[in-house]
Amino acid sequence: MATKLARRKPRIKSPKPGSRSTSSPVRIDGLVSDAALAQPGTWYVMFLMPWRHPDGRVIDEELRVAPEVARSVAVAAQRHYRRGVAVRVTAKQVTKGRGFTYWNADGISRVEKLRKLQLEEPQDITVRHALGGLVLDRGRGAFVGKRGRAELIIDRVDGLLAAATTRVRAVEEKQAQIRAAIAKSLVPVYNAHWRETRTSIDAAAFDRRLKLSTIHVGAGRTTLYYVSGSLFADHGVEVRIGARGVISEILIS
Repeated sequence: MATKLARRKPRIKSPKPGSRSTSSPVRIDGLVSDAALAQPGTWYVMFLMPWRHPDGRVIDEELRVAPEVARSVAVAAQRHYRRGVAVRVTAKQVTKGRGFTYWNADGISRVEKLRKLQLEEPQDITVRHALGGLVLDRGRGAFVGKRGRAELIIDRVDGLLAAATTRVRAVEEKQAQIRAAIAKSLVPVYNAHWRETRTSIDAAAFDRRLKLSTIHVGAGRTTLYYVSGSLFADHGVEVRIGARGVISEILIS
């Protein structure tokens, strides 16, 4: 692994040749509260507290930052990244395992010093995400963006911004199967109870009326909302998909 410590602007850089991430990296700003050279000397472990979460929150719990670097880089880092130093960490994600008292920065690619650290949560929070730009809607407690013509909502829950990429892309790739499941479930319901004096319709005609309006990623499930023209009066269609990607319910909502 090629790693170097820049002289002009101290930083630890850990590129991984040949690897590609499917999600955008995140940046975490924080204050070094403790640091040590770990044996056998190829890890320089720092703990940040307080620090700013990628979703904008200021966290008063320790964040473990442990980039694997060459021994010479780890030794040099001791001179630059001491207690009280403000740093910016670029990583794949931040996580907190069940039962752990501290957080962990995963997939670290860079650590660099900051001249000035401001940790107050800003009024307006925008996140650069693999699914597109997201803006925090404090009223809904969620990040909001767009996927094509559909609104994208990701609840502000620990770890969900990272998980949302896989979950959203999965439901987008499976739209044909999901729409077929909707038609199979609701075409008989429409023809039996909602069509009144109108002509019965088949699955193809029903599918043409469906328009995906919202993708809502929550902690336990992903919910898709479709508008359906006048098929169900002013009601739409709601599809609930569990964390494993299996449809649990199809509703008229």
